[in-house]
Amino acid sequence: MDDWSRKLFPVGQMISAYLRGDNYGFQVIDDNYLDIVDNKLVGTLGIGSRYSEFFVRIYTKRKLVVRWETELKQKEAQKAFVFLATLAVDETDASTSVKTIKKALIDAAYGKIDFRDNRYYTNKSHARKDKTERLPFWQEVLNKIDSLIENLDSSNH
Repeated sequence: MDDWSRKLFPVGQMISAYLRGDNYGFQVIDDNYLDIVDNKLVGTLGIGSRYSEFFVRIYTKRKLVVRWETELKQKEAQKAFVFLATLAVDETDASTSVKTIKKALIDAAYGKIDFRDNRYYTNKSHARKDKTERLPFWQEVLNKIDSLIENLDSSNH
């Protein structure tokens, strides 16, 4: 996913949440090749392990756009492929299929990453996804992405 506005991915907030232990779905974040210049991302942020089934890279491309890339391997890639390959295409409503495919791809790209409020847990190992609230900044990102999918669908018809 490309962000030409350079405002969609709140990398600073993501790193802060990770450092507080408010992250779910991944254990590693690599900001060794990342810098913030004039309040904008420059470089690369890695989320997850490069060698795991799920890895995300957020980086600047020619300093014009911020790109989010997700690598799915092994079981994660197979799950996404099986879902997309088994979608029934309804000839009378192609927009539903297109929307479903877009949503499936976005879910595959973002599905493992979550940021939730764990401040009430002194022992972070007791915090669970189902017992915590999603952090507002992350919910806003997910809402914006859903809105973009809806707008793309409506603009194509």
